[in-house]
Amino acid sequence: MKIPVEVRIYTERSSIDPSVADSGAETERSSAVAYGVLQRTRNGLQCRFGDGDGDGSVTTLSALGDKLVSVNKIGDQNSLMVFEQGRSHNCVYFNGYLPMQLKVSTNSVENGLTEQGGKINIDYCVHIVGNVAEHTKMTFSVIPSENIVS
Repeated sequence: MKIPVEVRIYTERSSIDPSVADSGAETERSSAVAYGVLQRTRNGLQCRFGDGDGDGSVTTLSALGDKLVSVNKIGDQNSLMVFEQGRSHNCVYFNGYLPMQLKVSTNSVENGLTEQGGKINIDYCVHIVGNVAEHTKMTFSVIPSENIVS
């Protein structure tokens, strides 16, 4: 069964290695709201939503376990990122011109998503050619809504 949902995305991003204190890097904060559907699959829960920025892209958030989440974005810029607490994964990002391989090191994953909604918190670093390029904390809040037509 597909459950209509509202997805609130909050992101804090800085171009700094979190292990380096007092570096002076500024944190960029952003938030967005999207609408989509939540459904149970044989591998866990999956939330699929349009990004709401008008480019026609679709993001699939897959909660595959308490500490394992994947985010797959299909559109003008494609990406597939895997977040597993305490682990690093090589992921692919396509910027519209060529694919790039990124290493994603996940500090923590908190998966509180159920069929009644909930939150997923992810804290991770992106490495490009062995260097930390970005530290990000992201929260997906999934709220079922009868008012949304899927």
